[in-house]
Amino acid sequence: MSNPIFEKEYIIVYNKKIPSINAGYMRVRNRVILSPEAKNIKDKILADMIKLGSFEDFKPFHDRKDISLELDLTYLFKERYTVRDATNPTKFVEDAVAKAIGIDDSRNKKVTVCKIKNDIDDDIYEAIIVRIRVFDQYLDFRSVLKKAVTEREAYIISNTEETKE
Repeated sequence: MSNPIFEKEYIIVYNKKIPSINAGYMRVRNRVILSPEAKNIKDKILADMIKLGSFEDFKPFHDRKDISLELDLTYLFKERYTVRDATNPTKFVEDAVAKAIGIDDSRNKKVTVCKIKNDIDDDIYEAIIVRIRVFDQYLDFRSVLKKAVTEREAYIISNTEETKE
């Protein structure tokens, strides 16, 4: 894989619990809409990233059709760290990041999510570290997949021969 042509990191401090996808939607008159909690986190991410210059940072890439993005999200959770699902709020965050940088999230070819326990900073309840990498071509995972399939086939053949002996 090639090196990114641009990389940027943003830290969004959120002084409430980051909502999960379960709390993110509600039904109103047979329509599914964003809950106030989900709208709040999306608006917070958008506002903070724009304040940090995200839209301008990514402006050179707005009209390019040949780029792809990698998005790394790190959640700092204050409470219930061991039972919090790190992937759960990711769609809200991904949508807000896409809007903040002005590039559709369909360009995200890889999204990595992790969580860490926030036990070092009492002033921060929860936070999200957003790292975005831009590549000047679509990421090609076919070679990675081909290698994985080849290795799996070799493993299966190897184990089959061992059981015959």
